[in-house]
Amino acid sequence: MILEHDPIPIPEELTKGKTAITVKLQAKRENTAGGIFDLRVVVSK
Repeated sequence: MILEHDPIPIPEELTKGKTAITVKLQAKRENTAGGIFDLRVVVSK
């Protein structure tokens, strides 16, 4: 389970040179994915 403020790193090769990304929640088989109420993408240097 991912709780508030748990960072999930996105590999740079997936975002390099892009101005927008799409984040998708996918439930495990026979389950449902909950909603997102707040999402922040932070660029680290």
